[in-house]
Amino acid sequence: MTRFEVRGGVKRCLQISALLVGTCVALAPRLSRAEEAAAPKEDGKSDAPAVNEKSADAAPKTDAPKADAPKANDASAAPVADTAAPVPAPETPAAKDDLDPAGYIPGYRKTLGIGVAPWVPKVGSVPGGFTPAFAAPSPLDDWNFNFTGYISAALRTSWSERKTTPGADQSSIAFHSVPLTADQYGTFTGTNTVPGSWADMTLQYGNKYVTGYVSMATYDPSRAASYINPGSQYFINNVYMTIRVPPMDRVRMALTVGAVPNYYGALGQYGVGAYAPYIIGWVPGVGETANLEYDLTSSTVLQFEQGIRGVLSSPPQGIPNNNSTGYANQYWPASWVHHEHVGILHKGDVQIQAGLHYFYNWSQDDRNVQPFDDTNTKGVDEAHLKDGRMTEVAADFRMLGGRYGYYTLAAAYVKGENVQYLTGLNTYGGTGVRLFADWWGPNSGGNGTLFVVGTEYTLSLGTLLRYPAPFWGEGPDLVGMVSFHHAQTTSPDPTFDNRSRNKVATEWTYRFLSWFGLGARFDAVEPDSKDPEQSFTVITPKLYFKSNWTSHELVTLQYARWFYGAHTAAQGTDPVAHQNLDNQMVAVSFGMWW
Repeated sequence: MTRFEVRGGVKRCLQISALLVGTCVALAPRLSRAEEAAAPKEDGKSDAPAVNEKSADAAPKTDAPKADAPKANDASAAPVADTAAPVPAPETPAAKDDLDPAGYIPGYRKTLGIGVAPWVPKVGSVPGGFTPAFAAPSPLDDWNFNFTGYISAALRTSWSERKTTPGADQSSIAFHSVPLTADQYGTFTGTNTVPGSWADMTLQYGNKYVTGYVSMATYDPSRAASYINPGSQYFINNVYMTIRVPPMDRVRMALTVGAVPNYYGALGQYGVGAYAPYIIGWVPGVGETANLEYDLTSSTVLQFEQGIRGVLSSPPQGIPNNNSTGYANQYWPASWVHHEHVGILHKGDVQIQAGLHYFYNWSQDDRNVQPFDDTNTKGVDEAHLKDGRMTEVAADFRMLGGRYGYYTLAAAYVKGENVQYLTGLNTYGGTGVRLFADWWGPNSGGNGTLFVVGTEYTLSLGTLLRYPAPFWGEGPDLVGMVSFHHAQTTSPDPTFDNRSRNKVATEWTYRFLSWFGLGARFDAVEPDSKDPEQSFTVITPKLYFKSNWTSHELVTLQYARWFYGAHTAAQGTDPVAHQNLDNQMVAVSFGMWW
């Protein structure tokens, strides 16, 4: 692809973005007037309820609860589906399974969106209804302020025999924290076995049409640590605003603008799923995301989403490459991502959604170059930094099956060229920087492909056996989860070419008391099909404590035991050297959401 072709592609991306954004803005007043044109009564008021008011026989609205009652996680890409067409209320309200507000009810989720809503906590959920709430948009007509959040902390330690010969005043056992295991969060060797800490607080102000959000987060509370980790303190994490256009007939539109990521390919019903990487990926930066929904029929919805994002700036020359700067590299260029999505949703007792996704990530930055090649780096010439580009196409299928549980299947194909320093799009294997280092190899020149497929299924026996009576978690339940990931790479680097990676997990949770439950999880991980000795398994039993069936807190006590191969190592480390990893861990953690 020539430079002119790249520029032409950028121009087309910007034209498409401008067209969709302009359409949302241009139609807003027309749609608002159409809404006001409902037949008035003699006193000047319409019989139709307001857009977000409850109607006994109206089509169930989506997961936007009242501001003072956050509810179970929705993976909607944006709050566009929050507005249902006004329908006159019947004289005799019909009894039906529709709660307003739903509050915290495990499994209560009425619609599926293309991606993951920006207010959903980026934390894994535990099967069985132990699920955080999130800052959903407020449906109130009046301007209002809301405060939501999620907090957790974990004390965890692993142990093994001391790596050096113990002296007279030393024990033969050494304890480590953070645990020294192969479980590395956010990478392929991560299994979510080691719990972490996370605090995420969101402030929101707005009404049913416009809402602004500011969030603050950290994964490393400084008071509990033996050193200060500035890179973990996401003081002002997200700053964004959602604009919901008043609905007209079958059309609903929304626009999200500001600094907030877009997430796609979550396998879990309440978030990312059994493993941290999203199968399709996520897009950070500042920009816009436009959403449009069109009702083909009363039960079929056509969904569109478009967005363009860019980083605020590239790192300056001479920046220290350490934890205080997030290990940023001075050669990282400013990067951009354009993405388009289309989906179709069938609503009903069993909801089915399918989506197609396209991403284009590129850089054309003429800064941060030097007159000579850095001999300390391999596979890149700092004196002549090539424009990097990466394309991803993906598809996903989701079924919210009522009593039959929740099933997800997602697949993605990534192709990159000169991605050694490319940031922006975070694929299943990470940004271009991580793909180059961990997936395509130092001799790839930043070129290669990645194919990934993942599937996950969760079933609640309590819901299945009680059918047709509804079950909202207020009673004993056995919940099971099965998940599988497969990744395949091609690369000019022979070591990384045609290498596959696989991992599978199953987790079961049995809650027989309102305050107590038992759980167990098993993971098997194959990081490299060319070296079976890197594979490992892990088993972890758990005890859960709560104050009530559906209360907003959880305390977990767990033990984990790893079974390593001869070359098992955390991703990014030398498998041949084989670190002396710990194979046992105990942890106690808590979580609370509001």
